[in-house]
Amino acid sequence: MSASLLSRLETAETSCDRTMLLDELRATTAESPDRIAPFMHLIQSAFTDLSRPIRSLAYQCALNYISSNPSVQLFPFILKSIIAGLKFMSVHFMSAYSVALLHRSADISLHALSFLSEFITASRCNFLSYKIS
Repeated sequence: MSASLLSRLETAETSCDRTMLLDELRATTAESPDRIAPFMHLIQSAFTDLSRPIRSLAYQCALNYISSNPSVQLFPFILKSIIAGLKFMSVHFMSAYSVALLHRSADISLHALSFLSEFITASRCNFLSYKIS
C-alpha cells in the first residue's frame, strides 16, 4: 500500500486527485500513524497548498502522527518556536507549519492558524502522558 500510494501522490496532477489520495492516506494511517513517515515531505508541502481540502487533510495527518509519537516531541533537537505551546510539536512539521502561518496568502495563513489549538493540544497531551508513564 505504502509504495503505491506514495507513487500516486507524487505524480498526482490535479487537486482532486491529491485530495482523494491524501484522504486515503489519512484513513489508512489512522490506526497506525507511524506509517506516515514516507509521506512526510508531501504532508509538509501540502500545508501551503492552494486547496483548502488538501491543507485540512495534511493537518489531520500531521495531528495523527504527533498524537501517536510523544517521544518524537521530546528529543533535545526539537526546534524552539516563537509561538507559545508549539515547542513540543514534532520537529518534522514545525518548519512547514511555520511557513504556512507566515504565508503571504491570508487564506493559507488563517487556515494554518485555525489548527493551532489542535496542534498545541495534541503536543501537550502526549507530552504529559509521556512524562507520567
